[in-house]
Amino acid sequence: MKPPCVVPGCGKARKAKGLCQTHYKGYQRSGVESVPEFVEQALGRAAVSQASRPAAVDEERAADEAAELELRLARARQEWADWKFPGGKRVADRKREVLAHLELVYYWVVACDRAEVRRTEYLAWRDGDEKFAAAEVEATEAACQRAEYQMLATGAPLNGRVNPKALIMWLNKYAEWNPQARGLDMMRNARLVEGIARILRETLPPDAAEQVIRRVDGLAGRADRLPPGSRL
Repeated sequence: MKPPCVVPGCGKARKAKGLCQTHYKGYQRSGVESVPEFVEQALGRAAVSQASRPAAVDEERAADEAAELELRLARARQEWADWKFPGGKRVADRKREVLAHLELVYYWVVACDRAEVRRTEYLAWRDGDEKFAAAEVEATEAACQRAEYQMLATGAPLNGRVNPKALIMWLNKYAEWNPQARGLDMMRNARLVEGIARILRETLPPDAAEQVIRRVDGLAGRADRLPPGSRL
């Protein structure tokens, strides 16, 4: 493996005179007599560029990002506003708040931190409130779809050049044309349902076991209709 370019912060592999291909071409065009002089000029230009950038630009960008995040969070809160959860108004509001954050960040631990909900409390809701457990699935699926769309938008932007690598990555993981991934998911679902059914029949009364098995079969059927890589 070739050592990196001598220009600090570059990191690309050396091509000639200790420079990467990009900096070597710049050195040839610069007309300076030595590589150290060229490196010194490059560092000087970078310092001037950074110093000339007003701090207000960074502050404005941060404010725009914060406003966009708050707008997305407000939309997510609106999506969960009509969901009814047990436990009184305060608890229901906290559940809706953590679901709104979950819809944006996907990871429940991060959602708990941002919504200021204790993880033990969240897990108790997930285990003891069937409707909250269903809402959690829907929130994470929304987050997945947004992430999948970002991958698609990177690969095939509506008003830009196609990125073949990103597009192929999206197709391989999520598109309907990938029969291998879909077949593998269906096989795993079938084995999972079979294993759960065996355990239920061994531990529950027949009527109760069959009722639960029908519900599991329904979930597996829904999973078969989801794109490969999605969460149920």
